[in-house]
Amino acid sequence: MAPAVTSVPIPETGVPELAGRDNECAQIRGFLAGVRVQHGGGCRVWGPPGCGVSALLAHVEAAVTGMHVLSVTAVEGEAGLPFSGLASLLESRATYGDHATGSTQRVLRQIMAASDPVGEIDSITANTLKLLRQWTERSPVLLVVDDAEFLDGESAEVVSRLGRLTRADAVGIIVGSHRRTSFYSWGTLATDVPVAPLDDLVMADLARRHGLPDAVARQVLPIVSGNPLALEAVIAGMTPDERVGAGTLRDPFPVGGSLRERCVRGIEHAGEWATWVLALAACATEVGDRQRLTEVLSETGVSDVDVWAAAETGLVGVERGRPLVTSALSRTLILAAVTPAVRRSAHRALRAAAGADATAIVLHRAAASLGSDEALASDLCALARREAAERRWADAAQHMADAGRCSPGGPAAAGRLVAAADLAMAAGRPRWAINLAREAAGTAPPAFSEQAWLIAARAELFTGSLPAARALLLNVESTDPDATAERLAIAAYVAVLTDDLTAAFAVSRQAVMAAERGGSDVSRAATVATLAYVNAVAGELREARRLFEWARTLMRQIAPGPEEAQYRWMLALTAAHVEDISSANDLVQSSLTAMRDVPGGSELPRYVSGLVGVLRGRWVAAEASLAAAEAAARVQGADLLRLLVMTLQARLLALTGQEEAFQRLVAEAERLVATSGASALSMRFAAARGALELSRGRPAEARRILEPLARRRGTFATQSPLLGQWQIDLVEALLREGRRDEAIVHIRFLAETAAISGSAWAHAGLEHCRGLLHGPDAERHFGVALRAHEQLADPYALARTRLAFGQWLRRRRRRADAIQMLESSRATFARLGATLWVARVEEEIAAAGRRTRRRFTEADRLTPREEQVASAVQAGASNREIAANLHLSVKTVERHLSSIYRKRGVRSRGALVALLDSPESGMPD
Repeated sequence: MAPAVTSVPIPETGVPELAGRDNECAQIRGFLAGVRVQHGGGCRVWGPPGCGVSALLAHVEAAVTGMHVLSVTAVEGEAGLPFSGLASLLESRATYGDHATGSTQRVLRQIMAASDPVGEIDSITANTLKLLRQWTERSPVLLVVDDAEFLDGESAEVVSRLGRLTRADAVGIIVGSHRRTSFYSWGTLATDVPVAPLDDLVMADLARRHGLPDAVARQVLPIVSGNPLALEAVIAGMTPDERVGAGTLRDPFPVGGSLRERCVRGIEHAGEWATWVLALAACATEVGDRQRLTEVLSETGVSDVDVWAAAETGLVGVERGRPLVTSALSRTLILAAVTPAVRRSAHRALRAAAGADATAIVLHRAAASLGSDEALASDLCALARREAAERRWADAAQHMADAGRCSPGGPAAAGRLVAAADLAMAAGRPRWAINLAREAAGTAPPAFSEQAWLIAARAELFTGSLPAARALLLNVESTDPDATAERLAIAAYVAVLTDDLTAAFAVSRQAVMAAERGGSDVSRAATVATLAYVNAVAGELREARRLFEWARTLMRQIAPGPEEAQYRWMLALTAAHVEDISSANDLVQSSLTAMRDVPGGSELPRYVSGLVGVLRGRWVAAEASLAAAEAAARVQGADLLRLLVMTLQARLLALTGQEEAFQRLVAEAERLVATSGASALSMRFAAARGALELSRGRPAEARRILEPLARRRGTFATQSPLLGQWQIDLVEALLREGRRDEAIVHIRFLAETAAISGSAWAHAGLEHCRGLLHGPDAERHFGVALRAHEQLADPYALARTRLAFGQWLRRRRRRADAIQMLESSRATFARLGATLWVARVEEEIAAAGRRTRRRFTEADRLTPREEQVASAVQAGASNREIAANLHLSVKTVERHLSSIYRKRGVRSRGALVALLDSPESGMPD
């Protein structure tokens, strides 16, 4: 047992990081502060194995300053050697001076020569106390004993007594233990510090540091129950598939390492009947059947002594004489430690006591099953269907998968596994769905195999694995027209994301033809909407608008329902790209309403809603919608949706000048782009970065970022008028640098885009850029651009053009006109929250000779709730109606209105409505 002695103050640098232990550290700091002023004594730090007691003590040793620290970790094998722990603690002595060295040697000789250990405890305690007081003449002393439950009894008694006797000395004793009680009492120590399980936020962060995706961490955290050592053990034991979420974790998960060894030893020491109690408690918890435990225990002859012996292991608690598993980790450790035979016996005993509870009977039968059983499979299917009806999708998927695996084989087994994969998708568990689909496809007949591979492809796309999704979509043969149409439509979206224009057109046309050859009305509408979308993002807006109207006509012929609603967001996305923003808003709002109760159904509509909000200048509402979609996608492991959402979040952060948040988001996004293969999205992030640099007044840097996009003309990321704002930013950056000839070249390209596409956005941007040239027709170009922006209800672009026009007017010495134009531009930027653009406008206003008003601040932005109240006021709702719809009190609505009036500079409801109805408001209309 090697001691670890620190004889000099340890600096704060190099202290190991300790996550989530602020409360425990604060208690220990308070204890040490008392030691320094001669209010010492003992402190007990305790918690279950793996919770971090040892890590906490190591942190204390490294962080403490101005004290001499001696520490020892007790060893179970030396628990029978009298005073061995105390001797190890005192063996290092050289650093305390000659007078202390002699005293130490005398105490150690006395310990070694003790012939009657119990009889000499008093004398050894007195001499050790005298030694410690000698050491305190130089500095306070801290003794740290870890794993104290393994300390020999004599040493434990001495340390316990010293904890009481040093309360008026500069001596502190910290004892770490993994048991709350033991054969000697640490309860006499003055300070008690229980080490609680880490909360889920800290554990989730630790899981990310170990490289676990968030969706996998969600499976792991309930198993480890806030125990960091258990987290390490689980991660170490995971298969490669489990690490990426391809399936649920094994249950019980085979937790290994020192944590399992401790639990196995505890169970072995508890005895046979206590082991049976532990198995019953764990198996009852496994299927949610705790209420029958008392009955089973009495029938099998278990006594209260056996129950309390089980409780002594620390794996179960006792409530009204009934053993209850204290955590998911305890359940996992028990089931991993007992033999399969004991586990099956426990389930059979619980099943026998289940009476008429059909669900409990089925679950216990499944847990005790050894082979195929069609009757059991049918019962599990019925249970899964009931759970699906109650929207318990994960339970339904698990039980449907169990049904497939205990089926005798053939189409029934394959069909159940395919159904389980579909339920796993509904539960937001795409990796599990992929695993189940592949399991089904391996032995399934062709009809089921097609369904399985289509689910796998959808799941691969969902998780952002575009190459894998594309391979499945293009290489799997389908005989069903609807399945073929869906497969090819998804492949078209993959081609868009990978920036393969040729493939997107070819595959989307094949999808339409497949649907026309016998597909359902839903397939026909969805494939036409897909082809319209491909045309729109390729800049072929005239054809895209024709196809959009065709798709909308087809969609109207379909009876409303979940199947129709899941495609409505696709039509809304297409509407946005063909510049029909009003239709896009109506479609996405109806989709959100219809898909609200479908698991994962509202995330894609939220993304489209965020896109509409960005285009209409409803930035606060867009931020709220995008944040909700991103949070849900992060939890589900939907990396592709996260990327799509992040493209819009990046643009909003760039336009509102939030550089630090922008850089963090883009760094994460670039990692996801690299792993997903969604090359088209990388250009959107580059466009947002260029917009940020331009808004910060760094045109050279903006040009450096945006020029590579110009060299990639002919791709989706450069052809789409909706995504073409970067071209206007590039022209402005070039002109600010004095590169007029280069700017003219890019304006010509923009003119070609406007002429070919027929895009109102491209036309408005073209006129804006022509005005920036400050030629003889600049005023006319600015005027045309302003009218176009007003018709498009695009407040950001309108404010940009007003700023540019105001600059031109000021340089023509038309001061009054310039100030009017600039004031209007500033008001719109302020309402949007574009603080950097507000600052630029104010510089122009000051240059025109007008004192600027107060600078817009973040406090002037409406909150998401204020945005909702303002929209309701604009729609004509009364305060009472708003309160009912938003589940608020009338007084809360009045308070929100007062805040809105102040932020918008109005004094009445009518003035607010008039402001919101103005095209440059940047608010919902």
